[in-house]
Amino acid sequence: MLGKKLGVPKTIIFSMLSHVLALTVLSLVSGCAYATVLVLMFWAISAWLPGPLLRFNVLDLAPDAPQVIMSLYNSIIQFGFACGAALGGLEYDNFPTIMLSWSAAAMVAISLLFTFIYSYGAALKPIILRVRK
Repeated sequence: MLGKKLGVPKTIIFSMLSHVLALTVLSLVSGCAYATVLVLMFWAISAWLPGPLLRFNVLDLAPDAPQVIMSLYNSIIQFGFACGAALGGLEYDNFPTIMLSWSAAAMVAISLLFTFIYSYGAALKPIILRVRK
């Protein structure tokens, strides 16, 4: 529903912005159990919001082989989970636990930057060229 209203790129960017916000607020409210539960619920929604849109867009890449594309998509998602768990484990061993949400927010912000450039890079090119002159 949200993807139809805003469009796919805007919905994904909105969910990533809310994801960064949730992870940032999580570290700030960690002392209050009720606030932490509410922020975790918001985080879960924002983290999984773009999933159906991403699957739909991936299926458009090869409509004649949906099983192969979905298998590849699921493998990439699982690889991302594994990399995130490895990085989180390394951070947990070497830094205070409160840093986990800050570094996760930074990673999502970097992903957001790449998403924004991929989605709107061609539209921003004339503006960037005009500024350089």
